[in-house]
Amino acid sequence: MKRKFLYLLLTLCLLGQCLPAFAAQAPVLERIAFSGATIVGQFKSDVYQYQLVLDNAAVSPKLKSYKVQGEGNLFVTYDTDSTNHQTAVVVTLSYDTGSAKYTFTYKNAAAYVKNSENHLDSITCTLGELVPEMNEDDTTYKLYIPGDLTSLMITPVTKDINAYCAPVEMTLAPEQEIDLTLPVTASDGQVRTYTIKVRRVDKTVEQVRAEMAQEDYTSFVEGTRFYQQPAFRMAVTAGVGGLAVLIVLLAFHARKTARVTDEDEPSFYRSEQ
Repeated sequence: MKRKFLYLLLTLCLLGQCLPAFAAQAPVLERIAFSGATIVGQFKSDVYQYQLVLDNAAVSPKLKSYKVQGEGNLFVTYDTDSTNHQTAVVVTLSYDTGSAKYTFTYKNAAAYVKNSENHLDSITCTLGELVPEMNEDDTTYKLYIPGDLTSLMITPVTKDINAYCAPVEMTLAPEQEIDLTLPVTASDGQVRTYTIKVRRVDKTVEQVRAEMAQEDYTSFVEGTRFYQQPAFRMAVTAGVGGLAVLIVLLAFHARKTARVTDEDEPSFYRSEQ
């Protein structure tokens, strides 16, 4: 009996040592900030409910910056009420052993007023890059993702806080590319449809994460498209150079073979005797 008790005690001690180690491995959201809004109070990684003061009560806030200590993915979504009007930003830090969810509830959201504003302000995708940048005119964009990414989550950010566009969450096959349709519905019911062409780059998830972690990071897409590849540039340069040489040779040949006078041409000028 004593031996069983000792075994049980030893097991509990080992678990007590392992559990803190597992907890220590969980990533931590150290800081976060939003464009167009300010968090009420100081952000703390172990506090999960906050209020958010909007700079413009009618404009959607969007993720500006964040810092995660450890390995994890950050996903941003928007809570809405029964009429699809935004009420909060929800930030989820997902990792292998679980997740942490932070809710930032709007403190001063504008009263519901019908209007026809149905533009997207941006698109949030943790390991995605939108090309070109979101603007007033274009409705078709390319979203570049790592070549081995299989879990895709897209959060459209509407310009008007009362407009609605459903988020997209899906599983992709390796190397799969797809065209997505995102309808944005204004508060008066008018719809604007966006097309998002999901395309792959020849980089892994880990490579993209490493690039994004650099202080001077601007883009993981720049330089990866076909016309930006060194081989393509070399081919174009060689082609232009070869064409220039050909033009010079043709011009030289034409000049060398041209005749200044015609043997059959009569002489109009005679020297006076």
